[in-house]
Amino acid sequence: MNQYIATVRVNGQSYRTGIVADNPVSARVLLQFMFGTVNVISPPLLAENTHSSYMDAIKLYFAESMINPTSPTKPKTPEQSEIAALQNRVKQAQQAVKVARARQQMIRAQRSIQTAR
Repeated sequence: MNQYIATVRVNGQSYRTGIVADNPVSARVLLQFMFGTVNVISPPLLAENTHSSYMDAIKLYFAESMINPTSPTKPKTPEQSEIAALQNRVKQAQQAVKVARARQQMIRAQRSIQTAR
């Protein structure tokens, strides 16, 4: 597996990115799949031919992401799930009350404007 660097377009801006693949063709196909065919601006270049500090930053990023994997969270107990569901329903009911009050206030304001004419 080799490391390749290519320039891709994301939201109208160009970025250099690294990718690990067997060959340049595979690297290009992977980049096209990730960013879209028209968004791969330059062909993937073997990392040895590119600026070393940029590759060092990419290696550091990958090393950090491998060292700090995300740990799974424990599932909630049925009691905790019930409490969480009740709390969510309370929040939804409070939001519905706010919406209803705002709607009623708007209706009152529209009526007062109509009677003022």
